[in-house]
Amino acid sequence: MKKKVLIYFVIIMMACTIIGRVVNGFSIARVSVETPTADYIAHTVRSVGQVEKNAEEGVHTIAGMIVKKIHVNMGDAVAAGDILFELDLDVLEKKLTAKQNELKKIHLQKADEESQKKVNADNKTRAIRQAQDSYNQSVGGANAQVRQAEEAFDTANQKYVSANDVSQEELNALKADAIAKRDALEQAYISREATILGAEQAIESAQAGEATQSTIENLQVDEEEIDKDIEKLEELKQNKGLVVATLDGVVTNLFVGTGETTGDTAIALLADTSRGYRFVVDVTKEQNKYLSIGQAVTLSPTSGGKAVEKLEIESIIATENDAETMRVTIPVTAAQFYIGESAEMLAVQGSKQYPICLPIAALVEEDKEYFVYILEVENTILGESTVVRKHKVDVLDKNETYVAIDNLSTNQEIVISANKELQDGIRVRMEES
Repeated sequence: MKKKVLIYFVIIMMACTIIGRVVNGFSIARVSVETPTADYIAHTVRSVGQVEKNAEEGVHTIAGMIVKKIHVNMGDAVAAGDILFELDLDVLEKKLTAKQNELKKIHLQKADEESQKKVNADNKTRAIRQAQDSYNQSVGGANAQVRQAEEAFDTANQKYVSANDVSQEELNALKADAIAKRDALEQAYISREATILGAEQAIESAQAGEATQSTIENLQVDEEEIDKDIEKLEELKQNKGLVVATLDGVVTNLFVGTGETTGDTAIALLADTSRGYRFVVDVTKEQNKYLSIGQAVTLSPTSGGKAVEKLEIESIIATENDAETMRVTIPVTAAQFYIGESAEMLAVQGSKQYPICLPIAALVEEDKEYFVYILEVENTILGESTVVRKHKVDVLDKNETYVAIDNLSTNQEIVISANKELQDGIRVRMEES
């Protein structure tokens, strides 16, 4: 009986062990592992931008013209001499006639001004001559009055000085007369100076140039401007009102429509194809770490066209409105892309080879520190058991798929995936391949 009980006990224990192992097998995490390998960490930058012109030129014509027909659309490629606009010839003829009439009026005004200028010159010459004659007469009269006053004073003074045997009353009378004649002489001197000054000022006034008259100069400027307008109108008339491209390019903007009136500004813009195009794309500062001037890139049209390889970055500058964004410029040609075309830039920067590299999935980040889980085999009373150990690592470099680490050995097995969340020291089992 005791023997049978012992047998049953052993059977039950074996069953429990088997069931426990089965249950435990379902509960523990299953993991996939890899050993580190030497590899290169490449950094890929992808960003979508657009093709722009390097230089453009405005198309101008005479203001006030009516657009009869537009021969191009935005985005059209044109060659020098191609027709862009057709202007209304009736309006052109009326404007030409109006300008010619303006020119005639200018000529008449200039003739009137020249005639008036001659009259003014004659009047000035006459006024100078009259002022000179008046000067001579006035100064001559003043000199005569001075001479008379000098003679009168000399006579009166002589009588006073040479008076003998005369009464005191007579002597006083002679003295008073000499003083009066002296005063009259001094007044004659003063009067002569005033007369000379006034006569000289009259001559200076007559000789002085008239205030600068800019009328003729202004008319000359107007005449030159109208001459230029007439020349342009006649050239446009000879060309039957057609406005043509002056260079090989692409129409990037139209500022007038059919039936509208032209203004003083450009009526269209042409991108100069001889100056080439440029591809412009914005990247983040993080992406910019892996870009450099002269670096080779590939541009792929987003519409699905053929990719263009081995293009080079020409410039990298900060954008005006966003301090966290950099603008990358790449020269392209009209044969490769068209203006406004959207394309994706692909730039790949390879680094040095690292001896210990793992798939990026193996890396765990916690509190700004990096870890990996290392597979270890431990001996227990139930036999060997596989567990994972959390191991802190230093990241040397990484990209979207791989990471380079500096403190692991190449023979360690590192967990790259698990069907459950891992913790330090828990049992795991290898995923069957």
